[in-house]
Amino acid sequence: MALYFFCFALFLIAVTLTASVALAAYRLVVRVVILRHAEFFLSAHEARPGETIEARAHVVPRWSSTVTVQARLACTMFDHRAHELYASSRTMVAGVPVADDFTAALALPPYALRTGRVGDGFPNPFSEHGRHMLVVWTVEFEVRSAGGKLLHRKSRAFEVPRGRRLKSNLRRMSLLAIDTFSSIRNDMLFNWLVHLAACDGAINPAELKLLHELLDEMSGGMKDREEADTRIERELQRRLVIDDVFLRRYVPLDARLEFYRALYTLALTDGELHQREEKFLGDALKAFGLTEDDVKQVQGEVASERAPDPTS
Repeated sequence: MALYFFCFALFLIAVTLTASVALAAYRLVVRVVILRHAEFFLSAHEARPGETIEARAHVVPRWSSTVTVQARLACTMFDHRAHELYASSRTMVAGVPVADDFTAALALPPYALRTGRVGDGFPNPFSEHGRHMLVVWTVEFEVRSAGGKLLHRKSRAFEVPRGRRLKSNLRRMSLLAIDTFSSIRNDMLFNWLVHLAACDGAINPAELKLLHELLDEMSGGMKDREEADTRIERELQRRLVIDDVFLRRYVPLDARLEFYRALYTLALTDGELHQREEKFLGDALKAFGLTEDDVKQVQGEVASERAPDPTS
């Protein structure tokens, strides 16, 4: 029996390796057929929080094929696996008159962590609580076909030597996760609200009014509508996320429910939930590790708040 399972395991390993090689070969063939040349650059090897770094790509497709290029700014913490603390994606713009040159301006958030290991000294690797954690900033380039098929991916790392200090006594991921979520929460909430408002095709006047009010509250008084609309348009061009494992495991349930409450409130501003809005909210539930039972009370409270007053 043991020999049988051993042979079966060897067979599965062989099949997995063969499938992996076949998939890699297929992707290489597709890339060679569609792409003639692809190079990726960053305007600087170092950046400070709040500064902007320019991502550049020189992508030459064959036979006038249409491609899109995306740049994804990410802060990743490594221990025994990779955890994305921050990620912001942006579609790169083709240059004029050189259509093969793509650019995108990526702004580091003011709360960016510095590059390096967490803690002033390495923990004892033989200790029960020993853990190596490293924070790295990268820009990941992706080239996709007109149909959305991934053709090429390349990462470029850069340094953030003067970012927010990592706590010298930090030994647990939970502290870094909660600290990161606290710093990014408002930006992430507004970004998700903008994408939720636009997911059904357009941002209607009621949703736009709510976004303006929220932006005015978050910024301490942004009264200029044109400036607010510019910020909303900028959020539409990027998508801000945090590693789902961190959100589910380390962010308190109350904080996750309040985040969902804001999303659900915006979704109901036009009086009904559209199919795409329901999907967006469903994805948010999965990302935050919430169930329908968890949010049932929140949904009821929001619905009752928006219901017309029968006495009026």
